[in-house]
Amino acid sequence: SAPLPVLATSAAVVFAAAVVFEFGAKRLMDASQALAPGVLLAKARDRSVLARHAMDALALGYLGYLGASMASAPGFLESIPATAYERVYAYSPRFQYLCVCMFAFQAKNMLDTLRWGDGPEFIMHHAITLFVGWGGLHPFLHTYGTFFFGISEISTAALAVLAAFDGGGHGVVALEDGFPNLKVAVGCLFMVSFVAIRVVAWPFFAYHLTSDLLQVLADGQAHSVFVCYANLGGLLALTLLQFYWLTEIVARAKVELATFLLPAPGPAAAHDHLKSS
Repeated sequence: SAPLPVLATSAAVVFAAAVVFEFGAKRLMDASQALAPGVLLAKARDRSVLARHAMDALALGYLGYLGASMASAPGFLESIPATAYERVYAYSPRFQYLCVCMFAFQAKNMLDTLRWGDGPEFIMHHAITLFVGWGGLHPFLHTYGTFFFGISEISTAALAVLAAFDGGGHGVVALEDGFPNLKVAVGCLFMVSFVAIRVVAWPFFAYHLTSDLLQVLADGQAHSVFVCYANLGGLLALTLLQFYWLTEIVARAKVELATFLLPAPGPAAAHDHLKSS
């Protein structure tokens, strides 16, 4: 495992890169608006929101790419350890790098959540992920982290893009109004990826991770009993959160699709409505 000062410095560099990217994206949109004023980026608040979501989408897409590239590498399945202890404590330098990126991103994400008032469920999510990420900086859960910190973020990257179209407070109203077809397309992509990754695959990996942690605890091989139990609790909380978000996604999708599919009332319908009222 890399020394802690090296990991901390690497995380600080990644954090700074995310801040610089977001700041640069905001300044680029500011300059674009000053040179060619338009409705889409007219509000400074909307430019800040769009810069945030652009940074999120890029970071999450990169994490998803890292996880997918690790899982698809030749010999990956054969390299999965045979025992519960090895699956919990095996070291992977590639995952440690992924974990550094995730830890830095979640630190930035936590600050953004507090700044923009995303909600307590997001604060809980980021806090748990930061704790798990801190554990992953040591040789801990690297085998499972490929999915939980990597592949699972593919659906979150789609969510970050979709959030830009959320005119209800987290996105840009002009994007929602100006590109309804694109919003529906991104929404469908997000729903498919969320169900496939976080509703179908997530419980499968969560079950095996739970079994391995419990086996390590039962065998008295845990390096830290507290960390193992804390990760079990965090995994349960995040798993329940996936299904809570699923209910919200389904409810929101019904409203969005109904709005998209039902035609707006024409002049005749509006006239009839006025006559009947």
